[in-house]
Amino acid sequence: MDRRLRKTEDAIQNALIDLVSKNGYEGLKMIDVIEKADVNKSTFYLHYQSLLGVASAIEDKLIARILDVLHDEPMAGETVIGGVVNLVVRERKTFRAILNISEGHFYRKLENNLMPVINELVPFKGDKEAVLYAKASVFGSIFGVTRAFVLGSSRLDSKKPESELSKIIGLSD
Repeated sequence: MDRRLRKTEDAIQNALIDLVSKNGYEGLKMIDVIEKADVNKSTFYLHYQSLLGVASAIEDKLIARILDVLHDEPMAGETVIGGVVNLVVRERKTFRAILNISEGHFYRKLENNLMPVINELVPFKGDKEAVLYAKASVFGSIFGVTRAFVLGSSRLDSKKPESELSKIIGLSD
């Protein structure tokens, strides 16, 4: 992608993240994002059709980064989880904004993109139904604890999130 186009898209996405972080999503107007991003209305519409379109692009970026972590990290359970949680810690503001905009949509999109990777990377053995349940439980636990941390309702220690999360979902003592 052309550097100018990427810079414009980043400005629009960052404006949405900042505004949602400060004021929430409810009542946010497109003009607020346009002004914060310092672009004109036609430029906005060249890139996105709506604020939800901007949010969807941000979700795609987050999911791509999570997938990168899952594919790049060694496959020791704690390390994979730690890589994802450390990403969430670094990108807490972005995750918080996306969860505030459309948590259900993001969850489904994340699940659709991560379950095939979990199926590939996590070597569960046993009854097919039990395996599917176990994989869904791993995903659900990671998402649930991460959600609680991002939204500030968890006591997860951000200095050592990997070991804290592993304890919560039962991967370590």
